[in-house]
Parts: sequence; C-alpha cells; structure tokens
Amino acid sequence: IVKFNSERSNIAATGSNEVIIVQIKQDVNGGFDFEVGFVCENNEERSEVTSIAWNDAVNFILAIGYYSSMVYIWDIKKKSIRFKIRDQLMTEDKKNIITKVNWSSDGMFIIISYDDPEFNFLTQYNISQLTAPFAEYHGGHKKAVTEIVKNPFDSNIILSLGKDNSIACWSIRSQKIYATYQKEETINQIVWSPKYPDCYITVSDT
Repeated sequence: IVKFNSERSNIAATGSNEVIIVQIKQDVNGGFDFEVGFVCENNEERSEVTSIAWNDAVNFILAIGYYSSMVYIWDIKKKSIRFKIRDQLMTEDKKNIITKVNWSSDGMFIIISYDDPEFNFLTQYNISQLTAPFAEYHGGHKKAVTEIVKNPFDSNIILSLGKDNSIACWSIRSQKIYATYQKEETINQIVWSPKYPDCYITVSDT
C-alpha cells in the first residue's frame, strides 16, 4: 500500500506490516532519492496493514487500518499514536478483517468499513469524540463493505464497494445515499476518474 500526501506530494506513506514515511528528493543528476523519514512502529499491533489515509486538513495526521479491525491515527510530527479506534460491536474473536479508512474533507471525521458479515454499512467517527460512532451509513449494501473511495473533485462524495458487488454513492455531509449500482460480475476495485467528476471505473474478474 502506498499513499501520497495530498499537500506535500513528495511525501508518501507505505507499508504492509509497518508503515514507513518516505520523502522523495531529486538529486543533481536528475534522478530521485528516497529518504526514510519515520517508521510508524506499533508495538500493540502484529497484523497486516490494510489501509492508509492522510488527513486532508492536517497534513501530518495519518490513519492506518489493520487486519485486526483496529484503526490507529498517527501524529507524524510528534511521531506517536494520537488515537485508536475499534468498533464497540467488534468482538475480540474476530480476526483477519480488512479494515478500510478515509477522511472527510474537513479532517474532523473518519469513515471506516469492515470486511465482516455483520458490518454491511459504514461507520463515521468524530475524532474529538471516539467513544462511539458519530453516524452509520446503512442501506447501500447487503454484504460486507470492502472499499471506500473519495471523489477527487468533491471530497464530500464517496463510493463504497460491497461484497455483494454493489456500489453505493454517499454524501459525507448528510450521511445519505445518492445512488446504488448493482453489478453481476465480481468487482475487485472502484476508482474515480481524475478528469471527470461524475465518472468512476470498476475493476472485475472478467
């Protein structure tokens, strides 16, 4: 997984078991050097990283989701974990759950999905109050949610992908659904077009 910082495009977060912050610099010969700035060493976590998301409003805040269903929010400036989130309905026996994260445009809310049969909806947390979800997004999927992608032109709009091959379009501002699309083939990925705000592409097995 690799995610570039939206404000500082020469900074990237990458990793699988641990996340490394990398700075890309151009050398005198026109080539590029990669400098490791910081390693997000997490002694509490032993599972694989499943998602990385930079905060849109505060460019040194980073959210990392794990197979354990845990989400850790890092302060890269202070080189420390600022918050951690685990849904109150997620029991300790649940393992190997792909956890995806994304941020609202104002940087105050984080959207989380879990690849778990009991979570066919999205949860939204306010980072100033993490004891319980601020909102839940229901009605878009009949099975677990495996992906969340944000519109590059309007970060209030997101798409979510369900294991039932359904795609839902949501408003973060209102937590309401705009539209749903049901596909017959197995969908592995959804990607917004970087040029056309109303266009997205699906990646399938066929």
